[in-house]
Amino acid sequence: MSRRLLPKPSTNPGDGRRSLKPLERRVKRNCVASACLPCRKRRSKCDGKAPCASCVSNDQSQCVYDKQSDGRRAGTLKRHINELSEDNNTFNCILGTIRCAPDEYVQPIITRLRSNEGYTDIANFIRDHPFETPEPTTPATSTQHGSSITVSSEIVISETSTDYTVYAEGSQYLENVFRGTKGDTPGENYLRNVRSWTRVTDDTEFIGHLLSLYFTWEHTYYALFSEKIFLEDLVCGRKDFCSGLLVNAVLSLACTFSESAEALARPSDRGTRGDHFFAEALRLLDEENMTENISVTVIQALAVMGIREGGYSRDVKGLMYCSLAFRLASERGFCEGMNGDPSNPEVEVRRMTYWGSYCLDLAWSFVLARLPQLEGERPPLPMPQAGDFGDEVGGGSSSSEICAWLPGSTLFDQNFSQFIILSGIVKDITLAFYAPRQVFTVRKLHELYGRLKTWKVGQPLELQFAPGNRVPHSLWLHMYHRAAVITLFRPFLEVRSDNLALSPKAVCLETARELLAISEQFRSFHSWQRFPNTVPHFVFTACQTLLLDAQNEADGLVRGVETLLEMRNCWPIAGLMLLMISIFAEKWEVDLPTEVRGHLDELSKDQLRVAMAFSGWPPVRLEEEATWASFRHLSLSDG
Repeated sequence: MSRRLLPKPSTNPGDGRRSLKPLERRVKRNCVASACLPCRKRRSKCDGKAPCASCVSNDQSQCVYDKQSDGRRAGTLKRHINELSEDNNTFNCILGTIRCAPDEYVQPIITRLRSNEGYTDIANFIRDHPFETPEPTTPATSTQHGSSITVSSEIVISETSTDYTVYAEGSQYLENVFRGTKGDTPGENYLRNVRSWTRVTDDTEFIGHLLSLYFTWEHTYYALFSEKIFLEDLVCGRKDFCSGLLVNAVLSLACTFSESAEALARPSDRGTRGDHFFAEALRLLDEENMTENISVTVIQALAVMGIREGGYSRDVKGLMYCSLAFRLASERGFCEGMNGDPSNPEVEVRRMTYWGSYCLDLAWSFVLARLPQLEGERPPLPMPQAGDFGDEVGGGSSSSEICAWLPGSTLFDQNFSQFIILSGIVKDITLAFYAPRQVFTVRKLHELYGRLKTWKVGQPLELQFAPGNRVPHSLWLHMYHRAAVITLFRPFLEVRSDNLALSPKAVCLETARELLAISEQFRSFHSWQRFPNTVPHFVFTACQTLLLDAQNEADGLVRGVETLLEMRNCWPIAGLMLLMISIFAEKWEVDLPTEVRGHLDELSKDQLRVAMAFSGWPPVRLEEEATWASFRHLSLSDG
């Protein structure tokens, strides 16, 4: 019987591995994302260590990795995008300065460019040494397209945009309008025409006083009609683009900015400012035919009336008037009349009315946390040229659809176009929160924040925020921008995500401090009485944010509360904002600074509930838990 012989033991280590079970043979192979430079040069395998085994065995002392050389990596692509964005901002700064600044300021910059100095160094020089707009030496009128002051070789700034402390008053204002329209010495007929628009007063001095206040302190924020065309028809007695309804609505809102006793419907009662003109506007509105052939002045008057009621803490009535104006402005017949030659007065008036309503609609949506009335409506006419903003105008328009329609080259017109662009971004933020079409991701948050930052750095040099900036509508627009940033990050204060590079709480607190600093600068130049009615909402947003860290932000809270106390004398809505701060501080159990508590203890919470029931603001009921988690349906995905 033969015996079976065993195979000779193998000395090959690989044979032993083959005898192992499949799971025991599996060894995870280390994947090296990037090899060191010596291994690349030798084309040898690298284990990714520092130094790697290959370099140690070959006595290579310099084992260096170049992780930036792999262009396929996500971090490298982001770095390239950031570099391109920085270069774009640098070039915009240099080119914008060359285009807008005076020749004596531009010449040193040209010399630096020709000497091959770095673009970044030149941009830093411009930011560190901004040129200052010369102060006007003559009293300013507020006619938008009237006489102007040349600040640079290319930019002509209207007098409305240069000096807001001195302006023509009363009959002198109306006389300047008449001279600009007729080019002749005014007689008594133009005063008779002015008196014919209202039954409230025959004092043309007072009417001129109110008109100058409106076009200096309100029209610069919400341009709902063409100032030049409106005033021409007013002094000439024409009813093409002027009506008694619109005139009385304008005068009722202008009374807010007046200290004259005639601005009060009842003596010594500041709460009745403009009520007599508003009652006359309501009477004329009842006489209007609202079924067919609605005049453009009706739309404009409804919007002005809505602005006034909103500032007087009557948000329900204000929103009702504005909503009617928005719907009329979106009608097909009205939109069809906007397509044509911009030099045609009819086309110009309709375009300004539509875009003024567009911005006002989004401002209402922003402060009341509501969907915009014109949501879903495709813009029926070209938007102002947005430069390098691309798709950031929002509202469904792409860069290819943006046409170079600009009312003019004045600072007022530049600010109006920037207002439209910012409103488009605000619209996208509002729809992302209240009518989302997809999950709100970290990428979406960074995209919207990036657009807001691009808008800020891409402002024309005259509109950028600086310590010497005195232009009120520019300062107001920057306050609007800071409030939009807070609104974007506020729902995610308690959200934690590894892909979220920024701290929402830190961004909100820093932006709130910036907003209050801008409001302080506005108040120091123009006093609290010149604030538009949306500023109380912006300041309240900042103060509400600072409640997150009330002890460390005591100075900011004191400044914000004092600003609201002053604005309460002009806009009653500021009183509601103060009462809301008191309620939220109690709900969140915030230990307020002593000075702030002293101001708020004087306010009655019963008064707050009455005001809220009347105005319909805010959207969160007081009986519910008023916390930052009000947006519990929102979450940040890592997409």
